[in-house]
Amino acid sequence: MQELKNKRATIKDVAKLAEVSTAVVSYVFNKTSGRSVSPETRSKVEWAAKMLQYVPNNVARSMLSASTMSIGV
Repeated sequence: MQELKNKRATIKDVAKLAEVSTAVVSYVFNKTSGRSVSPETRSKVEWAAKMLQYVPNNVARSMLSASTMSIGV
């Protein structure tokens, strides 16, 4: 975790620490319907995110949804 001191944690970092795939991390964070994640795995992902102080990247999310939720002035 030393190398994360000067950069924001990514979904890849969370997946690596939780020892799961990035897809599983995405399912947990997005509460994807139709995707079953065991309570144990969900806890591991949530723990890893907390340990790394993971914050979702809103810019990346807005590119995916094509909506920035901001108003231009």
